[in-house]
Amino acid sequence: MGPRFQIIPYTKESLQLLEEHVLVKRLPESLHILTLCRIASQDRFSKKISVQFYKYTDPTNEECLRKSEADPFIVCIQRPNIHTQKGIIMLPPQNPTPMHIQTFDNFIGWDRDQAFQCIQPSFWEPLQKLCQLHKNLNNDNSLGIPGIMLAMDNEQARQLNVPSTSTSEDEEIVYRSLNQDDVQTVVSSWKWAAPHSEAQIRETIQTLPSFGLFVKTADADGENGGETVEHMATCVMVSPLGAFNILHTFDNYRRRGFGGMLMKRGAKEVATQLDIPCLAEVEVWNDASKTLLEKVGYREIFQTRWYFYEPPCK
Repeated sequence: MGPRFQIIPYTKESLQLLEEHVLVKRLPESLHILTLCRIASQDRFSKKISVQFYKYTDPTNEECLRKSEADPFIVCIQRPNIHTQKGIIMLPPQNPTPMHIQTFDNFIGWDRDQAFQCIQPSFWEPLQKLCQLHKNLNNDNSLGIPGIMLAMDNEQARQLNVPSTSTSEDEEIVYRSLNQDDVQTVVSSWKWAAPHSEAQIRETIQTLPSFGLFVKTADADGENGGETVEHMATCVMVSPLGAFNILHTFDNYRRRGFGGMLMKRGAKEVATQLDIPCLAEVEVWNDASKTLLEKVGYREIFQTRWYFYEPPCK
């Protein structure tokens, strides 16, 4: 048997070995896959999402085997996640060889819709060529959707000063996790929602952290029977991709600092309770979100691109 992607056993021990012997040697580029490994080892993925890790290896070639340890190629496949029915996340080699690319091409399968998510620069050109080779019908993003992955050091996140809830004469501001009644509101605010996203978000918030900032006001017009009315002002969640996602502040509550308040609370809780890296990804043109995250304490670690593939025949 020649070069191939070997499945990594989905056990806490195997994932910890992957982190300790491979991923820590490639920081910060490996931080994304490392986060997914920690989520998996804590059994935090929904049971309705299939997650599997693979490592490129060539056991017939000692030199290639040595190089694959020094410059690893790790792939994580999720079926589905909140974005797509099949998501591919990877730690690509810093210098992909023709054999890396050919082996990936043979391994990944091109018979269905899929998204290559948060792809790092060393694999942009090979992936663009593979999508063209397999006659991608999704031509809207043939060069990839550009993004930025940001991270905050966990110790820094644990030290964040998180504003507490507050009450004034007119309103009360409260934090809580998102629940099933909130999901439709969350989905309605998310421009990247797919037909299956609502069901996946409902599953995800049961196992991964989610956060909402809500404003409670008096029922002045009596439409709620005189009871206090609660409105979602800002929401965010940790997605199956391991990063904070779906950060959104609704129009009526903008310019009040709610987004920063909620991101501080989310980062501190994730770093303290899960001990997973605090990651967030934004589109390159989303200056407002990037500025907000930087004010909270996030820093850019690498650029990304997303590629959505649609086969010519389904």
